Amino acid sequence: MQLILHTPFGRGSIARGGFALRKKFCRSFNIELQAAATDNGVCLSLSDQHAFPLEIVWEYVKSASVENTLTQALLPAPVFGARWRWNAMRALAILRFNGGKKVPPQILRMRAEDLLASCFPDAAACAENLTGPIRIPDHVLVRETIDNCLREAMDLDGLTQVLRAVEAGTIRTVAVDTAEPSPFCHEILNANPYAYLDDAPLEERRARAVTLRRTIRSDGEAGIGILDPEAIGEVAESVWPVVRDADELHDALDTLVVLPPVAEWSGWFGELVGQNRATTLSAGELRFWTCAERLDLARTAFAGATIAPEIAAVAAAQRFLRRPTKRWPKSCAAGWNRAGPLRLPNWRRGSPSMPAPSSWR
Repeated sequence: MQLILHTPFGRGSIARGGFALRKKFCRSFNIELQAAATDNGVCLSLSDQHAFPLEIVWEYVKSASVENTLTQALLPAPVFGARWRWNAMRALAILRFNGGKKVPPQILRMRAEDLLASCFPDAAACAENLTGPIRIPDHVLVRETIDNCLREAMDLDGLTQVLRAVEAGTIRTVAVDTAEPSPFCHEILNANPYAYLDDAPLEERRARAVTLRRTIRSDGEAGIGILDPEAIGEVAESVWPVVRDADELHDALDTLVVLPPVAEWSGWFGELVGQNRATTLSAGELRFWTCAERLDLARTAFAGATIAPEIAAVAAAQRFLRRPTKRWPKSCAAGWNRAGPLRLPNWRRGSPSMPAPSSWR
């Protein structure tokens, strides 16, 4: 379940609103959420434990408490650590040079963490020993760092103005519950890692598991959602093997396992037949070319097929699957990889294990 807030106010203030909203959800439901923010809105990935009326989402973050909520949310974030090191070096609490030589960055980070532990113990404390909100000390470096995070890295003032306008009714809010994401949600559901507000990696994002294809129209109106036939033809042409001599035709047969006869390549196929390197496989009304290295696999894919002329099978460099029942999907996949996009009715007219010859090009 995804909660998406569409806004026209830009990422500067709205992303921070998503930061604060994520913190409110984490406190209310005691579970960490995945969140992302772009220029067009905020996405929160909810779970089955989150059950609430959509209308109360606007009540979670208030203008009177947004600064405190955002302050608590930014303390564990990387932005606080980066700003803390910068302010500590500007205040000469940490020296960037020692004895005329530049201090290595990893040493600066260690010294910054030690300074933070002495000035702001709760920020470096074990989370198991903390209860309630993090206590912020009255220290000049801590105050400066938090202020830089709120007003330079984050647009706290802009967010506060938006929240006040929502509370006054100047900005109207609408909550809609839908079974599928609208086209406006596609961008933020597929947001890049720089938009994430948490530490979850790309492959573990809940938003990436949302099905989007069926939300795109597939009717003929304006051609939206329909693949361009020219694009399909271009892809099919690009994956089709290039054959300029008998050896290249043999390589194509070794890759495709079986190949419907191609008139332009008949001369080269005759050379391979004369060298006992290829033969014609017949399965009912279907005719395929195959090579000696793939003959056993082709016979497994087409049970009861005959070959003419008769040639001896050659052991291929790549081992076949031991179980014959698993060999025909390998043969089928080899043909589909070179066939390009296929429509379902096209390959149904072929054999149970291979697409129809007419659909291969």
